[in-house]
Amino acid sequence: MAGLAVTVVTLLATLCALASLAVGQGVAYAETPAERCERETNAYNNAWKQGWAASNPGKSPNDAPPPPVPYVCRDPQATPENTPTTPSVVAPSLPGATTPTTPGTGPNMTAHAPTDIPPPGRTPIVPVPETRTVQPPVSNTAVPTAPTASLGDAVESLRRNADNSGLPPYRACGSSAERKTIGEYDVAGDRRAFMVCGNREYGFEHIKGRHMDDWANKAMITGDKWMDLMDYTIEATLRHPEATSQRDGKTCYARKIWMYDKRNGEVTGKFFWSHVIVKDSNGDIITAYPTGSGDHRCTS
Repeated sequence: MAGLAVTVVTLLATLCALASLAVGQGVAYAETPAERCERETNAYNNAWKQGWAASNPGKSPNDAPPPPVPYVCRDPQATPENTPTTPSVVAPSLPGATTPTTPGTGPNMTAHAPTDIPPPGRTPIVPVPETRTVQPPVSNTAVPTAPTASLGDAVESLRRNADNSGLPPYRACGSSAERKTIGEYDVAGDRRAFMVCGNREYGFEHIKGRHMDDWANKAMITGDKWMDLMDYTIEATLRHPEATSQRDGKTCYARKIWMYDKRNGEVTGKFFWSHVIVKDSNGDIITAYPTGSGDHRCTS
């Protein structure tokens, strides 16, 4: 049964790579959006069928079931303001699958160790201006644990970067735009979180100044730009946290992120913990950072 799980993961990782190649190839004529979508979807489905048949002796591609993660078309000409948000993809449970017990060590992450969660009984480090009223969590207990398999996050990464537009995920911050909202995220429990420009102590400017190198080191493994990796990691962490804690008017969300190398379509077997700290009263994201393969830091 464990062999079957490995086979399915290998098939879908190969499928992601083939779909990425299909999306990146041009055509010799000006096709309509509908034609492009049909071409990309057919390529994605055919790759899945061929890979499934190759791993099931005696079966033909026509016997293959539908792909467990359907292909979603995206308009490469759309701007970030008008591009529909791709639904979060959660991998199906794999029979017999187990969490790797010996993950890779990855780059040295000690240069910018996060210090944004104060020890118990201490005054919060960051006093953030109050501009919104957001319903706080009902309690500080952990939410139901989401599956930790990396395949769903890998497919999401492939789709979100398929158009290779090169555009950053956040709107620009001006010299006096501290309270400008440049990104919004859904949070477990029907809440919302906001990435604001901020300053050296919270928001995007804080993350860029304190944790950009942390994200860049992880992005070297996944083949992403640091800001793209941070964006969809924050989205996955807030929608499906594996652990939460609440202290001093702030909630910490943590999720294990398995790293997928989009350059070769392979799941690396390495993971990191993603942490996002949100102010309860207004939903501002105070900070977001990755840590190594030990345990998460969302503790009471």
